[in-house]
Amino acid sequence: MRSNGLSAWTEDFHEVPWSEIARFYRGLSERHPHMQHLTDIVDSVVRSGRDRDMAATMSMHDLIVTARPVSEAPIEEVVVRAPGSLVEVADGTVIVECLSDVNPGQIVGPVGEAVPLFWHCVATVFSIMPLSKG
Repeated sequence: MRSNGLSAWTEDFHEVPWSEIARFYRGLSERHPHMQHLTDIVDSVVRSGRDRDMAATMSMHDLIVTARPVSEAPIEEVVVRAPGSLVEVADGTVIVECLSDVNPGQIVGPVGEAVPLFWHCVATVFSIMPLSKG
């Protein structure tokens, strides 16, 4: 449960392997092309070499990422909101939220910018940048 606004997560974080998340989003985006940006983000993380430095999970369709090692609550997260999320996402857009007590924020942009917006939030919240071009 979040305490207020865009503050950090206050419950346990249940990590899902990046390979499982990639498989899920690949299947989802094959059936629903408007969700391809989620696959693109996950592929970018794996290609970047930073999958070892970040843990991920999913909430319905949302991608939720935190730094490793996963801390005890409150946990800072970057959440990519997807169509069907509890947060309304307009067609053709992506919402990336920084759930952080130190660096809270939300970025809304076109799905074509999802990967750089994700990395911007990850760099802001966790000071993690790709080791290679992701």
